Amino acid sequence: MARSIILLTTHHTDGWYEAVGSSYNLSFFALLAMAKLYAIQTSPGKGRGVFATKAISVGTAIMKDRIAMKIQKEGPAIQEAEVLQLFNKLTKADQARFLDLHDGKRQYNKIFRIWKGNVFGGHGYTALYFEVSLINHACVPNAAFGSESDPATVVALKPIASGEEIFITYNSMFDRLSKRHRANILRLYYGFECSCSACSLPKYQQALSDYRRQLLNVMKGALNGFEPIMTTFFDLYGKMDGRQAEDPRVLRGMPQRPLAKPLSADQTNAYPLLVAGLLVAEGHSELVLADAYAGAAETLLQRMEVLDDVISLQAVKAVETWMQLALSLIGKLCGAKSQRMQNIQQTWKYMLDTDQMSAALLFLRNVPATKRKGIFGARLGDVVNGGLHMSVLSEPEYRAAVRQKRSQSLLD
Repeated sequence: MARSIILLTTHHTDGWYEAVGSSYNLSFFALLAMAKLYAIQTSPGKGRGVFATKAISVGTAIMKDRIAMKIQKEGPAIQEAEVLQLFNKLTKADQARFLDLHDGKRQYNKIFRIWKGNVFGGHGYTALYFEVSLINHACVPNAAFGSESDPATVVALKPIASGEEIFITYNSMFDRLSKRHRANILRLYYGFECSCSACSLPKYQQALSDYRRQLLNVMKGALNGFEPIMTTFFDLYGKMDGRQAEDPRVLRGMPQRPLAKPLSADQTNAYPLLVAGLLVAEGHSELVLADAYAGAAETLLQRMEVLDDVISLQAVKAVETWMQLALSLIGKLCGAKSQRMQNIQQTWKYMLDTDQMSAALLFLRNVPATKRKGIFGARLGDVVNGGLHMSVLSEPEYRAAVRQKRSQSLLD
């Protein structure tokens, strides 16, 4: 089916383009292993689709696909002549593969229509993949497409049963849009009505889903330094015909406004966890929650390191709790021996080796809770007789020490 990112902001660049072709350099055994994981089959109401041929666990690389065609411009800046020139550079076999892709109903010649309907946007470029283009859309997908490297990789976000269809999402901002706004975009640019789990809810649950996505719009925007997307823009999509939808001014989307007031430190810590909880409530993989716990722990530790020798024991306990939750979720979802588990274990080991974490956890594990009453923080001292000296701090003493540290940093 068709896909291309509707950009909120478009940065125009000078363009160059290349036909990469399908002479993939992946190892034979890597391709053979992945070929066993999926097959191209008929998908009811969707044409073709990609289906699992065996049970696939979370985190598994399902597909690797090299770029077949690439233009070093973002989508709205690309002209029909550029795509035709690129198409003519393909081999006859790859031209046939291209022409066999879904072409949608947009008002262009066939080649440009296929290009428009099947490309993925990156930072400063637009690319087409022959295999990935066959994966259908869901607003709550069971797989994710990553184009940070070539070949691009499709990874399982949820356990996928043998015979189950594999879905990705065609637009990265869909988790911030209501059902109506998603439907407007899909109708105009992809030519279908989505019937995924997020678009087939009973009326009351659909209203709750739309409300959660409003909250996601606010918090995800703020975490990226922007005000929420002005969703009234997508109301206009519901009133447009195909010709109006292809107006360059519409394709460029709308600029995002910078956040009027920066997030506080507490908001920066809390928002990722709230976002992850909302995404899980929307049916997304619990991996987002694991990543949020780990991210919140790392952010809090970075804030602690700025204070150097002044430690909040509550913050240390929060870092430990969040990392243990992340480890537990990743172990459950991906397996104890998975690469993802190894990566987060390595991150946790690094965190435990920091002075703040190692000293504070040693204190917490050796001083009974009954004897910690009134102790809020600690200040690290010198190593004396092979042991690290620590001074305990009440909450007022801790806050005074933090203010002093911040005053010193301003003077420096």
